[in-house]
Amino acid sequence: MILADKIISLRKKQGWSQEELAHQLNVSRQAVSKWESTASIPELDKIIKMSQLFGVSTDYLLIDDLEDVEYSDYEESTVRKIDLETANQYLTVSKMAYQKIAFGVALCILSPVVLLTLVSYSESNPNQLKENTAIAIGLFVLFLIAFIAIAIFITYSMKLSKFNYLNEEDFDLEYGVRGVVEKRAEKVIDKLHEKIVIGIGIIFVAVMQLVVGSMLNEDIIIYLTASLLVLVSFAVYILTYYGMEKNSYSLILQEGEFSPKSKAAQKKSEPFSSAFWILTTGLYLALSFFTMGWHKTWIIWPIAGFIYAAINVIITKE
Repeated sequence: MILADKIISLRKKQGWSQEELAHQLNVSRQAVSKWESTASIPELDKIIKMSQLFGVSTDYLLIDDLEDVEYSDYEESTVRKIDLETANQYLTVSKMAYQKIAFGVALCILSPVVLLTLVSYSESNPNQLKENTAIAIGLFVLFLIAFIAIAIFITYSMKLSKFNYLNEEDFDLEYGVRGVVEKRAEKVIDKLHEKIVIGIGIIFVAVMQLVVGSMLNEDIIIYLTASLLVLVSFAVYILTYYGMEKNSYSLILQEGEFSPKSKAAQKKSEPFSSAFWILTTGLYLALSFFTMGWHKTWIIWPIAGFIYAAINVIITKE
């Protein structure tokens, strides 16, 4: 019995259609049809996968003279199966959580706006508002906003924690789930491209109003900095939310940085990632408070992003 006949026989024993077998192997139905019609031969990795799915030895599949089924010692996979209900539940919860988390990120950027505005106002109107009072009120608002943001991060991270296994484990999608998720992901990706353009446009406007405004009148540079932070916070909200929503679909589909190979590499970089961003945040706050140069210290974040990406590539490189 040739390989094509064995595939047909084993598939029918499982009660699978060509499409169902194709889904299990992550190939097209046409590929399975060609194998069964001897129009093509499956690659070795697909033969190994079929031996696992059917519970037979690879020798049985490859050697035509072996007519009797040779069952392998392969044990049934313990990989978790994700059904459509679970996928929908995760996508719904993550969408809601990422909206709140993105809002929390925007709040962090907005937190020094009141401080900057009041300090600048007190400098130009010392009889109406003393500088110490302005700083006290500004710091109170800053820490209050930071507290709210941290509370948001903790609350919604906990809501997502029950889905941590999607990040930590390999899993398979049940039949039909991939097609549904891919169709929804296409709409999200199209929307993301549009939002990226809008977000970058807002950041460009924010920077330009600071540069041009400070050239025309240096006395209002602090107000322009506050305006920059407001605009940047709005842009960051857009980019963060839609970027994270797109990532939630990539996670379910195990694509890109969420593929099994990439997830294994990310585990190697987790200690570095945590330490790096904690140190970066500490450096940003220390420099900003020490110099009161909030209109300049924001540059730490894009620089840190490039440095992190470069080091992360080295760490995760096999």
